[in-house]
Amino acid sequence: MDYSRQNLYPAFQFDEFQPKSVIAEIILELPPDLNNWDIAHWFDRENGWLDGKAPQDSLDEPNEVLFAAQQFATPDLG
Repeated sequence: MDYSRQNLYPAFQFDEFQPKSVIAEIILELPPDLNNWDIAHWFDRENGWLDGKAPQDSLDEPNEVLFAAQQFATPDLG
């Protein structure tokens, strides 16, 4: 994220100073029209597909976060 001419990266996406590989997979599942701030906000908000937990707090269950991202990207058909 660019803020005040600095690149900022949310700490939750790193493990031992290395990016968690699942982060890229999750981002690819999100709608392509989201900007960096929208993506950061999605990771930070409570999510009904994750029993009310924020995706950033659920990364120990990567398949569930991937599923939540897929559901977010899928428009309602009803």
